Amino acid sequence: MVTGLVHFLSIATSARSLWYVYAVFYIPSDPHTRLVGGRNQYEGRVEVYHSGEWQTVCDDLWDIKEAEVVCRQLGYGYAILAIHDAAFGEGSGGQWEREWHCNGNETSLNDCSNSSISCSHSEDASVICSGTGEI
Repeated sequence: MVTGLVHFLSIATSARSLWYVYAVFYIPSDPHTRLVGGRNQYEGRVEVYHSGEWQTVCDDLWDIKEAEVVCRQLGYGYAILAIHDAAFGEGSGGQWEREWHCNGNETSLNDCSNSSISCSHSEDASVICSGTGEI
């Protein structure tokens, strides 16, 4: 899968005109992590594709270091906020019941240490990323 900024240029002509269409698309670098419920692609509830389904991430000990890792993992710049208590709505599927311990420099949540916990969807973690690569 191609990741990052993808540039596209198309040229069309007619008898009297020449048109240029230029578009830039941003493709997240990790298809197994997404943000849901935000106003744009750079914010929302954190969901991870795990065990064959999209699962939310628990907000226990969730802070800017974990948010930084998620934003980096998606290619969405740096973390502006780490948000608790299902701020972008509660998820409806499974929940990845892990308590995350990131240093902030990891490339993926999977690189962070974690431990098993019990959690409910009212504790779904969210992030707001800076949006590097925004069109």
